[in-house]
Formats: sequence, structure tokens, C-alpha cells
Amino acid sequence: MISINEVIETNAMISKMNLDVRTITMGISLLDCVGADVGETCEKIYTKITTKAKDLVFIGNDIGRKYGIPIVNKKNLNHTDRIDRKFCL
Repeated sequence: MISINEVIETNAMISKMNLDVRTITMGISLLDCVGADVGETCEKIYTKITTKAKDLVFIGNDIGRKYGIPIVNKKNLNHTDRIDRKFCL
């Protein structure tokens, strides 16, 4: 259980030391993304990441609002971020 001192210390860090969250990390297994060739593998990886992480920014914002801690360095994944297959080689 969190002690009252830890709560007070965290509140002080947020208000006095401008505490923020720099990164939200989402672990995604890519073991099932192996394809018959590099292009298919890249496509499966892209699809998995954009499907699993589609709401990550929204959820991060929701957590930030709930706990009053700003989350910086957010980026929405969209189709313009598609990985160029030549980078998979």
C-alpha cells in the first residue's frame, strides 16, 4: 500500500518540480508477425502496432487527466507513418 508520505512526496514533485511522464511504453509481441517474405512481415508488424496501439494517446491523456500528471512526447500513429519496406531489409 502507498503511504501518505509517498503521496505527499509525489504531489510535491508534480507541483514544485514540474514532474511529467516522458514516455508511455507498450509491449507488443511480434512473434506471430513472421511472413513468407520481408514485405509481408513488415505489413504484419505495421498492422499489429497500429491496431494494438491505436488508442494509446487517448488512454495516456485519460491517465494524465485522472492523476493530474502531464504526459509529453505523444504521437498518434496514422497511415502517413507507414514504414517504408526498404527500411525492413
